[in-house]
Amino acid sequence: MAQSPVPKATRLVKKAGLGAWLTALAADNNVMAPVTVDGKPLFRWIGAGEVGQLDLAAVHTVNSPKGGVMPQTEPMLTYSAVQDGSGGKTLDIQPAAEDRPAVLFGVRPCDAAAIDLVDKVYLTGEFTDEQYQARRDRTTVVAIACAAPAKACFCTSFDLSPGAARGADVVLYGRSGPGSVAEGDAYYAIAYTERGEAFLGGAAAKAAGVSDLPAGEGDKLERIVAAFRGLATPLGKKLGKVDVADKLESLFESAYWEKVSSRCLSCATCTFVCPTCYCFGVADTGAGGQGVRFRYWDFCKSPQFMLMAGGHDPRPAKKNRTRQRFLHKLNYHHNRCGEYLCVGCGRCVESCPVGLHLPLVVSDVRGLQP
Repeated sequence: MAQSPVPKATRLVKKAGLGAWLTALAADNNVMAPVTVDGKPLFRWIGAGEVGQLDLAAVHTVNSPKGGVMPQTEPMLTYSAVQDGSGGKTLDIQPAAEDRPAVLFGVRPCDAAAIDLVDKVYLTGEFTDEQYQARRDRTTVVAIACAAPAKACFCTSFDLSPGAARGADVVLYGRSGPGSVAEGDAYYAIAYTERGEAFLGGAAAKAAGVSDLPAGEGDKLERIVAAFRGLATPLGKKLGKVDVADKLESLFESAYWEKVSSRCLSCATCTFVCPTCYCFGVADTGAGGQGVRFRYWDFCKSPQFMLMAGGHDPRPAKKNRTRQRFLHKLNYHHNRCGEYLCVGCGRCVESCPVGLHLPLVVSDVRGLQP
C-alpha cells in the first residue's frame, strides 16, 4: 500500500451542516459536487439552489470530476485584428480570463488519485501547462471515503483504497465507520495539505459549524480511518494487484489486439468517463478578424485522432488504436512514471457497451504467451 500523507488538521463535520457549508462556499467559489439529476448521479457545477440535490451516497457518478480541473471544452486565448500606428493591422492576442476559485466536493478517493496522476502529466517534466497550473492553484479537492465499494470497484489493484488520501486536500470519513452506505450523523474531516488546513479553518467552514474534534475521539478516528483503508473492493479481490507492464513488452505484435479490437465501437465512452484520460485537441473558431482558440477532450480510439494534414495516419486500423489505449495505461505510462495510468474506479466496466474494459484486458494478458 502506498504511504499516506500526514494529517495537518482534523475537524468534525455534522451532516446537518453540509448544506450550509456548500451554500457558503458557493458564494465565493465555483463548486462541483455529486448531485442526482433525473435519477443519475453526476458531478456537475452547482449553485446554492442545487445544494439539496447533493448525493454523497453514490460511489460511482456517471462522470468523473476530471472536468473540474480539465474542462471538456475550454478557451485558451482570444485574438482580434486591430489597427496599428502605420495604418496596417496587427493581431491582438489575449489569454483566457481566469475564473473564480473552485472546490471539488465529495470526490471519491480513486478520482482524487486520478487528479494527482493527471497533475504529474501536465505539471512535471521539461514542459508544464500554465493554464492547467493556474486552475489547480485555485482548486481545493475534498474527497469522501467509500463506506461500501461498488461491485465494479478495483482501486485496491493499484495500491489505493476506499479510504486513500492521495490527491485530496481534505478527506471526509464517516464517523460510524465503513460497512454500509449510511455514514451516521457526522464525518471526520482530515486535512492532508496546507490548502486543506486553510479550507477547514475558513469562514465558510466555521459558519457551517465545522468544529474541533471532541476530546477523546482521537483513537476512534485512527481506527475508523484504518478500517476504511483496509476495505477490500469486489472486483479488486478477483483481479488482484495489476502486474502486467513487463509482460506487455513482448506483446506489441500479438494477434490478441486484432481479436479484442473487433469488439470496439470507437464510441469514446471509456475515454469520456475515465478520470485519467487526458488527451485533447486544439481548434480555432472565428470570423471577421477575431476568434477564439480552444481545446477539447479527444480520444485515442477515434479514427481521426492521429490523422495528419498530409493524409498520413500512423494508427490506421482499429487494432492499432485499441492497442495504444491499453498499452498507454498499462505499459508506456508505467515505464515513464513508475505507475499505471488507472485508479480502478470501475467506470469503464460499467459503461462500455461491449464489455471491453481494462480489467478484462489485464486478465487476458496474464494468460497470453509472448
